[in-house]
Amino acid sequence: QGTPDWNSMATASLLGLTLSSSRGDMARAILEGICYEIKVNMECMARYLPAPSSIVLSGGLTKCPSLAPSLAGILGTPVTQYSNPESTALGAWMSAAVATGLYPGWEEAFRAARAADAVTQTLPENRDNYKKGYSLYQESYSRLYPYT
Repeated sequence: QGTPDWNSMATASLLGLTLSSSRGDMARAILEGICYEIKVNMECMARYLPAPSSIVLSGGLTKCPSLAPSLAGILGTPVTQYSNPESTALGAWMSAAVATGLYPGWEEAFRAARAADAVTQTLPENRDNYKKGYSLYQESYSRLYPYT
């Protein structure tokens, strides 16, 4: 596990592999593991902040078409995804645009730079599967690292 409970002894694990497991099964497990770790962080933040009504997804993983549906299902929250996966470069451009006076503020620069949005929500039939998956994720971690 990463933040908020950093465990330097934790390593990657693929549990439940069988001879019939495919590369796609393993890729999905890795993607869902990333989403479960995001859920861990969201639960930590929920101790201090109100729960968000939606999540905004940006960055390189937005190129993966399975990320938004998995994250929406695991978090149980709509996920807004910007079509531009280069959010770091976009942020740098916005900083320069505001600093040089091209735009008077961050909101204007953001509106000017923002591309079309896509909002993904989980399908009702997937909710139970993700809840079970998250329980298995937590149980597996606590068994692998019982003293953290």
